[in-house]
Amino acid sequence: MITLGLDIGYDRCGFAFIETNGEVLLDSGIILTEKSLPINHRLNALRKDLAFLKKKYSPVALCIEKLFFHRKNTIFEKICMSKGVAMELFYESRIIEIEPKKAKREIIGRGDVTKKEVKALLGMQLSIDFTEYMDDEVDAIYLALYSAKYLLLEKFYNK
Repeated sequence: MITLGLDIGYDRCGFAFIETNGEVLLDSGIILTEKSLPINHRLNALRKDLAFLKKKYSPVALCIEKLFFHRKNTIFEKICMSKGVAMELFYESRIIEIEPKKAKREIIGRGDVTKKEVKALLGMQLSIDFTEYMDDEVDAIYLALYSAKYLLLEKFYNK
């Protein structure tokens, strides 16, 4: 079973695919959109890249962060549009929305960890050096791990 974690954004979108049997990181990276393009073109580019990844990995679940509004966050609306694109594209998959702190608490052990601590602790868990990875990609990895854990627990308790 393969799960997908997305750290959604319209400028940078982190993605990660986890094989739930053994929690193996299959692929991760960043989808970038061209800053000079209008938002509709950027959303279309994001959709095309996500569609390619969907076809390649066929994840059973998508884990995506619940969005929260900050008064000074001027890009909130565009991030919401990006999240809508992803959720529509993966509508047939199990969609798990989670607060970032809760996902970190489940995977890392604490919800208030720094980005540097997340990289170090995930690195120990998966035996990968994440120091050079972008934060968006690392966030997608812990989201994918959360969805894998969530689905396994759900399967166990629904027997």
